[in-house]
Amino acid sequence: MKRILGLSIGLLSSSLGFAQNFLNGSFELNTASDCLFNISNSSYNATLSHVKGIGTRETLDIFYDVKCPEFGLAQDGHYVSTLENPVDIYIPTAISLELSSALIAGRSYTFSYYDKSKTGGGPIELGVSADDASFGTVIYTSPGDATDDWTKRTVSFIAPVSGKYVTARYKENEDNYIMIDHFAFEGATSVEEPEHNTPISVFPNPASGELNIRLQPGMERPGVVRIFNQLGQLCSEAAFSDKINCAPLSKGVYILELKTGSQSYFTRFSKW
Repeated sequence: MKRILGLSIGLLSSSLGFAQNFLNGSFELNTASDCLFNISNSSYNATLSHVKGIGTRETLDIFYDVKCPEFGLAQDGHYVSTLENPVDIYIPTAISLELSSALIAGRSYTFSYYDKSKTGGGPIELGVSADDASFGTVIYTSPGDATDDWTKRTVSFIAPVSGKYVTARYKENEDNYIMIDHFAFEGATSVEEPEHNTPISVFPNPASGELNIRLQPGMERPGVVRIFNQLGQLCSEAAFSDKINCAPLSKGVYILELKTGSQSYFTRFSKW
């Protein structure tokens, strides 16, 4: 891996090493204040950020362990989602989970998630899709039924398409359900030194309070700025501003993404 330059920023391409992660892999980014049962795709989508219901069967659940403790604690945080096939005809529920950046077709990836079922539900299928409304291509089928305890599943695969969404659906034709939580890619996030001129600069670096962003003249103005930690976990997301308040961040190294209508740009900066 190439050495990171302090103020260098590069265009995301197949040569860069920025690792993907789930923008809401633990379902914690939501507006639910209670447990929601058998809700429609539209209600599910309005409640969760970066996760969508896409199945023909619209009976999705969001469990909030504080309000429905009979289902047990969430594996990470307080919220879990479910997949199910609640009728005799095979019409399962399905969801799509958005990634921080698109998978590259032909490249190997590994992520993990947890499942659990009080009634032995499962297995489920996972896929990769280029859009958030279709299941896409199957990459994994869980090995048998889930148990009453959270079980970690590790998914290693070669991306069949350059998709930005991992999808999940119940597989078997049975009246049952399964709880899922804590989707996360394995390994650290990195950004390699770019091979071309930098289109922007950031300063000061390290930063303690305010981080300034300067765009190259004529560059398309970004619409979104995101900050990720070294594990690829999303720390903040907001409309673009040329000044970012870093004070709420813990000390450490972070990755800044600027997203225009057609491109994404990345750089590292330090908070001290």
